[in-house]
Order: sequence, then structure tokens, then C-alpha cells
Amino acid sequence: MNNPKFGAITSSTNPDEIANRVKGAVLAAAGIIMFVAFKWFNIELTMEDVGVLATQLSVAAGALWSLYGFGLWVLARFFQQEV
Repeated sequence: MNNPKFGAITSSTNPDEIANRVKGAVLAAAGIIMFVAFKWFNIELTMEDVGVLATQLSVAAGALWSLYGFGLWVLARFFQQEV
């Protein structure tokens, strides 16, 4: 019997991952939640503020992703088995 790991949100191409459509929906919801929060608390952002924030977030995300990839590479090298 096929038992998907994540139930209804399991990827159809890889049963060990969450579906990309669910990941996309979560990202879209995060943007909507931020927009509503800014309106609720009357936070005003100029175009310059948004540009600076986006730049800083992309640099931080790139750095973290690189460190994550390096960590996986180190683990793969450490646990690599000769065939």
C-alpha cells in the first residue's frame, strides 16, 4: 500500500518531498500576510525602503543557502563510501 510521507501535500514526482504547489502557496501567503500586517499597523514603506529590504534579504538568503550547501558537501565528503 502506498503511504505518502506528507499526506495530501506530498509531491507527485518525489514522495519524500512536499509538493511545489504547496511551497508556492506558502510563499504567496507570506507576502499577503506581510501586506495585511503593514496595513493593520499603518507601516509606510517607500520604494527605496522596499529596494533596500529586498537587497538585504536576498544577500542574507544567498549567504545562508551557500553555507547550507557547503555543510551538505562536507557531510557528503565525510560519509562518502568507496564502491
